Amino acid sequence: MININNTMTARTLLSRFVGIVGLLAVFCMTSCNDLSENPPDAVTANNFFQKDQQFVSALGDAYSQLGGYAGSGGMMSMNEVTTDEMVVPQRGQDWYDGGTWARYHRHTWGYEDGGINGAWTFLYGGVNSCNRLIYQFNNLMDKGQVGKDKAQKFIAELKVLRAYYYYWLLDMFGNVPIVTKFAGAEKAPANNADFQTGRNQLFDFVESQIKDNIQKLDRAVDQSTYGRMNVWGAHFLLAKLYMNAKVYTGKPRWQDAVAQCDSVINSGSYSLATDFFASFKTENQNSPEIIFAIPYDKVYFTGNNWDMMTLHYANQKTFNLTAQPWNGFATLEDFYNSFQKDDQRKDGFLVGYQYDTKGNHLIDASAFKGEPHGDTLYFTPHINELEPRAWREGGARFNKFEYKIGSTANLSNDFPVFRYSDVLLMKAEALWRMNQSGGEALRLVNMIRERAGLADYNSLSGYKILMERGHELYTEMWRRQDLIRFSGGMHYKYNSDGSQSTQYSSGETAFNDAWWAKDVGDKHRNVFPIPRDQMQSNPNLNQIPGYK
Repeated sequence: MININNTMTARTLLSRFVGIVGLLAVFCMTSCNDLSENPPDAVTANNFFQKDQQFVSALGDAYSQLGGYAGSGGMMSMNEVTTDEMVVPQRGQDWYDGGTWARYHRHTWGYEDGGINGAWTFLYGGVNSCNRLIYQFNNLMDKGQVGKDKAQKFIAELKVLRAYYYYWLLDMFGNVPIVTKFAGAEKAPANNADFQTGRNQLFDFVESQIKDNIQKLDRAVDQSTYGRMNVWGAHFLLAKLYMNAKVYTGKPRWQDAVAQCDSVINSGSYSLATDFFASFKTENQNSPEIIFAIPYDKVYFTGNNWDMMTLHYANQKTFNLTAQPWNGFATLEDFYNSFQKDDQRKDGFLVGYQYDTKGNHLIDASAFKGEPHGDTLYFTPHINELEPRAWREGGARFNKFEYKIGSTANLSNDFPVFRYSDVLLMKAEALWRMNQSGGEALRLVNMIRERAGLADYNSLSGYKILMERGHELYTEMWRRQDLIRFSGGMHYKYNSDGSQSTQYSSGETAFNDAWWAKDVGDKHRNVFPIPRDQMQSNPNLNQIPGYK
C-alpha cells in the first residue's frame, strides 16, 4: 500500500522536477518539431549526475510535459468531449470558439481543429524530451563520466515513459513516425504509407520498449517513485496495450492483459480506497489505489483546471475561488441519469440550487430568457441544445475532484492516470471476453460496485461492463478508447430514476453510436487525422485514411 509521508509529498517531488528545467535549457534548447539539434555537453559528471537524486531531477523535463494532460486542451478534449460522457455547449457568445466544441461532440471535426494539433504536439513534446535525456545519459556513459549501472535504470525509465507517450499516439492517431534519436534525428520523418502496417509497427515498438525495460524499473511504491514510472506502472501500461490490441492490430490479447493485471494485483502494493473520492482529493497522494499520478500543484506544477473548466461563473462564491470559473464542461443528461440512485459515485456531479459559502442562493444576472429557474442558479441535468443558446444552468457539472475552499485556477489535486480499480475492471473484462459465464470476472466487477454502495450483479454483459467503466472512470480520459473497444448498440435514453428508455441508433462501435446531439458516426473517426500544421510542415506524412 502506498504510504507517502508528510516530508516527501507530490508537492516536493514536483518542485524537484521543475527545478531542473532551467538547467536543462542550458544545454538543450529545442522545439517539438526540430529533432536534429546537438546539445553542447554543459552538464557533466563533474558538475551534476553524482547522486540518484540528481538523475531523478534531470528526469523532470520528461515528466513536466505531462502538465498539459488534465487541462482543457487537446488530450482532455479529444478523449472526453468526443464521448457520451462530456460536452461543452455553446452558451450564447460563450464557448463557440469557431464551432470546434460542437464538432468534437458531433464527430465532425477536421484536421484543422486545434485540439487535435494540441494532442499531437503534447505527445511528441514528451517523446522529444525523453529522446533528449536518453541522448544525454548515453553520451555521459560513452565518455565514462557516469557508470552504466547507475544511468541505465534511468534510461530504462525514460524509454518506458516514451512508450507511454507513443501509446497515446498509437491510440489516437494509429500510424505516426517512430523517432528514437535526438542528435541527428530526421527533420521530416515519415509514417508508413499503409495505415495498418504502420499501426502494427507502432504497437510492436511500444510493447518491446516496455518489455525490454520493465525489469530495470524501480519496484518501490513510496515517495521515491510517486509520480514516476515504476515496474507496476509499466505492467499497467502493458495491460492497457493488450486490452486494446484487437482494435490496434486485429488480434486479441486478452490473456496477456490478464497476466499484466495479475502482476499488479499480486504485488500487494495497491488496494481499493474505502472512499471512492479519496483518489481525487486535494491531498490525494496517500490513496492506496494510485499507481501513476501527475502531481499537480497550484504553485510548482500547474495545469489541473477542473474548477475553472466546469463550474459556473457564480460558483466562484461557492468555493471562494481566487479566479472566476468558465462555465463550460458538463456531462450529458443520459450519462448522469444512467447512474443508479444509490451509486455513491453520482456525488461526483453538482446538480440543483447553488449557494455561496454563507448559504445564500447564487444569482446569475445574465441568465437567458426562458431558463427554467430564471436568474437563480440551479444546475439541471437537462441541456436544451448543443448550440447556439444552451442554458447557462444546463448540465450537471463535474465535482469528482475536490474543490478546496480558496482554490486557485490551478488545483493541487494530483491526477490519477493509472488507478487500481481500473486494473480490476480490465481483468474482469478480459476474463469475460474469454469466458462469458462470469466467475472471477463477476466477482471483480462486484468489488467495484460494493465500494460504490451498489448491489451485486448476478451476471455480466458487455453493456454492464462498459457502463461500470464509465461510472467508475469518468473524467479520467479512458472513455473514448473504451467505447471504441465495444460493439455498437450500447446507448439508450435514461429516465431520471436510472431506468432505460428508448435506444439510440447503433454504430459499428459504441463510439460510433448516436447519442444526444450526435448522429451515427463513421468508423474512420475512431482515430484522429494528422493535424494540418503537421501535414504542412512535414511533406513525408501520410494522412490517416478517411480524412482529406
